[in-house]
Amino acid sequence: MKDGTGSGYTHADHPALASQLYAAYAKAMQARLLASVVGEEGLSETDRKYLAFGKSFEMDLVRQETARHLERSMDIGWDLLRALPKSELSRLSDKQIETYLGAVHERVHPDPQRRHRPQGGTARDAGRVRLPGREVPAARLGHAARLRRYDQAMTSLRALLARAGEALAASVSRHGLQELQCHR
Repeated sequence: MKDGTGSGYTHADHPALASQLYAAYAKAMQARLLASVVGEEGLSETDRKYLAFGKSFEMDLVRQETARHLERSMDIGWDLLRALPKSELSRLSDKQIETYLGAVHERVHPDPQRRHRPQGGTARDAGRVRLPGREVPAARLGHAARLRRYDQAMTSLRALLARAGEALAASVSRHGLQELQCHR
């Protein structure tokens, strides 16, 4: 698909917009899964924005009751991305952000230790809890518990998908459907 898009084919900014929309939708699906474990109120502000983005993406862009031109679809895509923090738009250039979404914003992510620093102290003073793949400030142990449940849910989901793949492969071999291929 990407070979037939971009300058000379569709629109110069089409590939970057599509890439950012797909990446944002993937994060929206992760936020949806996390919300199913910890509840929407347990999500961060950014995750809630992704959750809203996902709903709008499905309703406004994917669900298409009548034919529309590429330009209209791209306009809808840019409008959807306005709901997300500019720091999350890592697949767009600053020029694209300025042109389609407004003024260029600082896209440097804040230092996570600095963000959680208590008043009058340092990150080391607060203490941290180590979870698989991340550290969480001790002051946010409720959040750490939610993250732990999320990690457990993701592990269970991966195991379920692996078992489903194995069952499909066994069924294919049992029924002589060797021409079908299973991708893992």
